[in-house]
Amino acid sequence: MSRSYDAENSRLRKAESIYVENYSGDSITIYPADANGDVPPTRTIAGDKTRIVGPGSVAVDHRGLIYVPLAPGLLPLCSHSGTDSILVFSANAEGNVAPIRTISGPKTGLNKPFGIAVDQAGDIFVANALAFNVLKFDAQADGDVAPVATIAGSETGFSGAQGPLGISLDAQSRIFVTNVNHDRVLVFAPDSEGNVRPQSVIAGPATGLSGPIQAAFDSTGNIYVSDNGHSFPNPSRSTAISVFHRGATGNATPLATISGSNTNLGLPAVIAVDGAGRIFATNQLDNSVEVFAPGANGNVPPIAIIRGPNTQIRMSRAVAIH
Repeated sequence: MSRSYDAENSRLRKAESIYVENYSGDSITIYPADANGDVPPTRTIAGDKTRIVGPGSVAVDHRGLIYVPLAPGLLPLCSHSGTDSILVFSANAEGNVAPIRTISGPKTGLNKPFGIAVDQAGDIFVANALAFNVLKFDAQADGDVAPVATIAGSETGFSGAQGPLGISLDAQSRIFVTNVNHDRVLVFAPDSEGNVRPQSVIAGPATGLSGPIQAAFDSTGNIYVSDNGHSFPNPSRSTAISVFHRGATGNATPLATISGSNTNLGLPAVIAVDGAGRIFATNQLDNSVEVFAPGANGNVPPIAIIRGPNTQIRMSRAVAIH
């Protein structure tokens, strides 16, 4: 697997745009990074030509290409019918436009893909929620093509009612995969393939993890993990964003935890951190995106909330920055 990746470039600069996946809106909406309040998107990708039906999440590579995995039916509260796919849109895509590439078909092995990450070479990594595996596709993959690598098997730790959900790559190209049902983050060595054990696992009561969905990284390599409290729509446990030291492993105590009524967090899913240290989180409970200040800790309010009918945010589970 590739040893350099796109997220590193994104993390080292202040974000200019926010990309939001809207599961019940079948769309991607895009906002300025300083957006706040009930603001309309600057661009929207939606319509029959886009083929966006039941999007799982969204990623943006260093070229600005937009990647959208489709997982119709993954969230029971919304009725979708469609085909598990990965759509790739041009950097300037807007409106009812067709993707420039579509990865779909029986050879792909896609089965409710949710998390997605793209490395510097353009290779695509997908957390395949109901197949209990991680797939890697070549940068030019298009059509009904097989992945070039797969992480799967009894040694991987992909188990529970739902397999891997979030996936991300750190500055060392380690592969971080969340296992929501077992409250753990699995960390695989670069180039991992086949039935391999994680290099390390972040899990245990001291971590406070409760349904982790996604890991993200700041410019120092610290690890940010979104926790959604396991249940939808009324979490049985607190929702939070936990921050761990870049070398965290095992039953590690967070450096910081953003949680409490002032945070407005409700089922945070895919999150992102930019080069300025700002933390971006989707909020499924009130159709919003929260932005927290660098170094945020405790029961603190966000510095910005994108929320309201003009935003067109509808049950968003993922945010990306560029």
